[in-house]
Amino acid sequence: MSMFRNHVRKKKSEPEFLRPTFRRGTQFFSRTRSPGRKRFRPEFIALFETLANIGTKAGVEGARIQIHAPLIKLSKAEIIRKAAELQVDLSLTHSCYDPLPDGRACGECDSCKLRLKGFREAGFPDPIKYAREQSGP
Repeated sequence: MSMFRNHVRKKKSEPEFLRPTFRRGTQFFSRTRSPGRKRFRPEFIALFETLANIGTKAGVEGARIQIHAPLIKLSKAEIIRKAAELQVDLSLTHSCYDPLPDGRACGECDSCKLRLKGFREAGFPDPIKYAREQSGP
């Protein structure tokens, strides 16, 4: 317990449970989501924004925190097509819940399966390496 308290004491500016989201930068939300994952609904995003504004130092001090989710209404295939149009290097991304230590995606979790399906539907090969070889386009 003291280790947790020391960690929190060092970085008091926001609650522990908000740190991963606000410190990692951009996270993209799309309408295609894994079973049981409710955080991608617009209602959740709106409530999380409210929470961020009342539960962080910045929000309490008047800096309005806004969460932008421009991809939330797009399917994985639509997101991939848009990324291709914008020349985004998708080899620098992955969606895996449990990547291997060498960085390869597992290819078996729900998120990997949804990503692979999105690439197939978009008509593009997925540029990342998977731990398990994938069949199909």
